[in-house]
Amino acid sequence: MKIFIQTTLCMLTIGLWLFAGLALAAPRALTNTERDYAACLLQAARDPLGGGKSAMAWHGQGGGTMALHCAAVALSNRGSYVLAAKMLERVARGLPEQGRPSRADALGQAANAWLLAGQTQRAAASIEKALEQAPGDGQLLIDRARIRAEQKNYAGALADLDAAAKTYKRNAPLHAYRAAALRHLGKFNAALLASETALSLAPDLREALLEHGILMARQRKYKAAKADFKIILERYPGTPAGDLAAQLLKAIARAETQ
Repeated sequence: MKIFIQTTLCMLTIGLWLFAGLALAAPRALTNTERDYAACLLQAARDPLGGGKSAMAWHGQGGGTMALHCAAVALSNRGSYVLAAKMLERVARGLPEQGRPSRADALGQAANAWLLAGQTQRAAASIEKALEQAPGDGQLLIDRARIRAEQKNYAGALADLDAAAKTYKRNAPLHAYRAAALRHLGKFNAALLASETALSLAPDLREALLEHGILMARQRKYKAAKADFKIILERYPGTPAGDLAAQLLKAIARAETQ
């Protein structure tokens, strides 16, 4: 019995919003505004409700667009994706084309928020605007790949991921997403190789474990598949990934009795 699980490239959980820039910029002392912004983002990640209140208080004290951006991030971290997406799109208009956060950053984050809200058309519109601001940006290409996969455009998703891989060769989630796209396109050997690459970079990555396990199950290598899914259950209990792993283990148990 073959097991086919319809998964998309959408990330299963929400992590921290990533803002590459302040820490990776040319060495210099951070301004007071940059320090306040970094502190605001950290609070928005750890305590979204409190972080949002602090962001708006900072805005009232002259924090400007960066404070509003932080408030939008807090909204997203609270799960208020529609409100966050709308706010991020408004904030983007007041952000510069360069720097962190940039206009493209905010539009890309708006796209992710729309995607998490289940509004893929609005997500697609936002990500295209982001890429107009930053053509070829690797992270934005990964985001568009996730959106395209949600639209079942796996060929388009794979094209974006292949382009992004030129910049992010050692990005484990990217390779896990490639594995999913390749699997949906019926390129199972390439998908397995991509999942193994992802696991070599991040052995505990749940998306990679899921893809590798699904591909092992497809080959009826149930022992290997169960090992992948059991790791997810042990390390990510009570998460969407853990729930899916449990379902897959039950499907394997049924397959083994037939």
